[in-house]
Amino acid sequence: MLKKGASRKGMRRRQAVAASTKHDDGEMALPRTSKTPVIKLDPSHVLESKPIARIEPNPSTVVMEEQSSPKRDEHTWGEKSTTRDHRWIWSFSALAIILMFAGIAFVVRKKESPHLTAAQANSGFEVLSEDAPIRLPMPIYQQKPYQTQVRCTKIFQQVVSATDATTIIPLARPTPTLEASLRRHWQPWQSMPKMEQNDQVLFDTAEVQGQDFLTMSGLCEDGSPFLAFFVEQNGKIQIDWEATIAAGEAKIDTLVANPTEHPIAMRAVITPSPYYLPTLPESDYESYQLSFPGNETIVWAYAPRDSIAHQKINEILLQHNELLDVVLEARITLKIRKTKGPSSQHRFFITEVLHKDWVMP
Repeated sequence: MLKKGASRKGMRRRQAVAASTKHDDGEMALPRTSKTPVIKLDPSHVLESKPIARIEPNPSTVVMEEQSSPKRDEHTWGEKSTTRDHRWIWSFSALAIILMFAGIAFVVRKKESPHLTAAQANSGFEVLSEDAPIRLPMPIYQQKPYQTQVRCTKIFQQVVSATDATTIIPLARPTPTLEASLRRHWQPWQSMPKMEQNDQVLFDTAEVQGQDFLTMSGLCEDGSPFLAFFVEQNGKIQIDWEATIAAGEAKIDTLVANPTEHPIAMRAVITPSPYYLPTLPESDYESYQLSFPGNETIVWAYAPRDSIAHQKINEILLQHNELLDVVLEARITLKIRKTKGPSSQHRFFITEVLHKDWVMP
């Protein structure tokens, strides 16, 4: 369809002119681009716009999504903790600080109290202060071991070399029964101890019921053992002569030769024994063996079960201690008397336990 005002003859003329026009290099010039024709649409053919429907979510689907979503209190890595978490941490820290100060106040109050309460006194536990120094037996030996050994060796050499009992008194520990024991039991030493070399003599310290003492042991020239006891009094080392010779109201040899019905105090080595008699059954008595080092004489002693003497001997021998091994033998100071019957010469009753070991307090 031709535009209004245009003819066919004019259009052919313009096309012929354009076809004959060329550039200098021989190329044909492109025709000029005409403007893009504007296409007008008929309003009657345009589709009428319709309103877009809104899709509402299903209520059941929303509930399920809320249930599957994580809790608000939970937070993922990198997110800040909630205020409730901070309150819990601060509460715990405050409680720990309060308990710490309460414990410090309790310890300070315990240190300031000079006396124990009745409950502590009856509990059987000893309360020790951490500031109190550890006490070792025989302090003078712990401080000066070599000087103490030399002093004990000289004292013992003078005692075994004595020709008179009176020369022992200045060297011995003073006791109420010392002079009487010297008159009854003193005699020249049978065989001299071997003390030329240091390895021939052994030293040890112990403490029993608050009494410290030092022991020196070894062998004599005839092979018999010796055991000497030393104590410290007023910073001075002295020999306990009665403990060294195991002096008592009677020795085992004398007691066997002349048994008595009266209780006799003596020092001996006690050992558990399985030996019983029909008159001394195991159900009623505990059997022990009494001996002395260097003496072959042996006697048997019996203690009624559950008696005070029986309980003390079990403590000494650790008979009912589950933490420590049972002691096979121990030094003991006790009182015994003979039993009745034809075999009473070597059978005795234990009437009293005076002390553990031979050094009396």
